[in-house]
Amino acid sequence: MKEKIIQWLMIPITRLELVIVIASLIMLGIIGCKNPNVTYYESEEELDSLFDNDNVSSLQTRELLDSIDRIDSITDDAKGTMDSLAELILENEYKELETAEKYPIGSPLKRLVVHCTASNIANPHTKETLLKFFKEAQHWTKPGYTFFFDRDGVIWKLNEHWDWDPIVNSAEITFGAKGYNSTSLHIAWDGGIQGNKILDNRTDEQKIALLTFIKIVLDVYPDIEVLGHTDLPGVNKLCPIFDVKEEYKDLLKK
Repeated sequence: MKEKIIQWLMIPITRLELVIVIASLIMLGIIGCKNPNVTYYESEEELDSLFDNDNVSSLQTRELLDSIDRIDSITDDAKGTMDSLAELILENEYKELETAEKYPIGSPLKRLVVHCTASNIANPHTKETLLKFFKEAQHWTKPGYTFFFDRDGVIWKLNEHWDWDPIVNSAEITFGAKGYNSTSLHIAWDGGIQGNKILDNRTDEQKIALLTFIKIVLDVYPDIEVLGHTDLPGVNKLCPIFDVKEEYKDLLKK
């Protein structure tokens, strides 16, 4: 084929005709014209292999998920969230891997940031009231957290675009901490205020759900940093009202 093309191009033609010929060959896929700043892959299998992580233990993840079934305080909704996550981990079903030439658009995930809603437990939030708060009171186009842990320990997904691959794209960003959102996964437990006092008033169910969730996130992203909102450089806040690094130090030192 190449020899025929060379012979054909040796025929005297005008510059305009040459441009038309080259453009036609590109459109037909006979010759390539690729963006040097983009990495191209020959097959979806090759692209899939980039997201394989030998450090992720499928057995460990499954054991964590199985343990949820023995916790009565976590509802079926929360179990469903975790089971869906497990399927993504174990089967590498990433929504970002749709075509052979797909490349990451966004920023690598660097940290899991724990927040609290800083709300009075006398009026607990639901998924609906929290989304309404962000939209109508804060006038934000996105929620402040990706996942929300209610007083019963149920885990609610506030940003439906989150897909668990290692790249945070624009649709997956939530407004949890200015300057850090493009590389962070934000989660929040409901509470933090009781009467006129600011305190760590997490329920046992919330503590169990948070611990389980963080274990799974560390299993999916072994190198992720886990910290509280207050631990971010330049942030002067009490949120999430408990010491994340101290409470989960046994997990984080592994």
